[in-house]
Amino acid sequence: MVDITLGILSYNRPQFLYEAVESALNQSVLPEQIIIYDNGSRPDTKDAVKELLTKGVKWKGVEQNINPKYILEKGFSECDTEYIMFLHDDDRLHSNFLEKQFAILDKYPGLAALSCNGKLIDNAGTEIGSTISSYKRKEFTLQIYEHPGQAALRYASNSCIPLSPTIYRKRVVQDFKITEGYGKCGDAVFLCDLAAYGGVGYTTLPLYDCRIHLNQDSNSFPLDQVQKLENYFFALPIVSRADKALLDRLLIQRHTARNTKRALKLLPKGHFHELVDLFLDPRFKVSAFIKELACRIFFYKSEYQ
Repeated sequence: MVDITLGILSYNRPQFLYEAVESALNQSVLPEQIIIYDNGSRPDTKDAVKELLTKGVKWKGVEQNINPKYILEKGFSECDTEYIMFLHDDDRLHSNFLEKQFAILDKYPGLAALSCNGKLIDNAGTEIGSTISSYKRKEFTLQIYEHPGQAALRYASNSCIPLSPTIYRKRVVQDFKITEGYGKCGDAVFLCDLAAYGGVGYTTLPLYDCRIHLNQDSNSFPLDQVQKLENYFFALPIVSRADKALLDRLLIQRHTARNTKRALKLLPKGHFHELVDLFLDPRFKVSAFIKELACRIFFYKSEYQ
């Protein structure tokens, strides 16, 4: 048994929640406790896991839906184990998840948090043959981001640090306040901020299943939230000038790709005045625009589409 509160964030997904809880119960090394943190779901959500609640799984719910950040912060502050995590209710852990991740945490006692790669599954729970990030099969690689700017580089490279399988060290997050105002992009800001408190690790081996479906929270991101996240990344201090130059270049390419997509949608509508604003954007770069436009003309999907 490992000293962790294995939390599961739940909100109106009874059809997936059972699988998430079952994957927690089927760990090769069991957690100290499993808690479902429900965010004001319909009654049928709890009914779906009633059988599993007789197996020691706890239910902590709120009556009305609230910002998930408050559920995480409350979980952090009330945690009585050395570690805590918040698996999303539409995902599933592999049976060796805790065993593999705790082997790393024991080796790196200073880490503030540890995440991992994941296999993508469809709505029915079937693997679709790809992963969140590429990896060499059976080869273990640990990447550690010890500075917010290093973590930002990962996001700017069109990748991410998955929040769902992230394990947090209680002594680091117990009084941690998650920055507000970034909406769906808040995950990235949270983990970048956390990197400054001991580093955030990422295991390249896929140790959980990430479900892709129509009602997924990360299906789309509002433009204003994406732009605010971009501003956050631009403002971060970077460890080296080379890293700063790389981050700025990647962010500008992403920004230009987004503006190009918007321009191609506005052009047929005749909204030429809006096109002028896009191309007078101070972060617009002609070279990045030509590269992105060429990808679209020749039907090649760029890394930022």
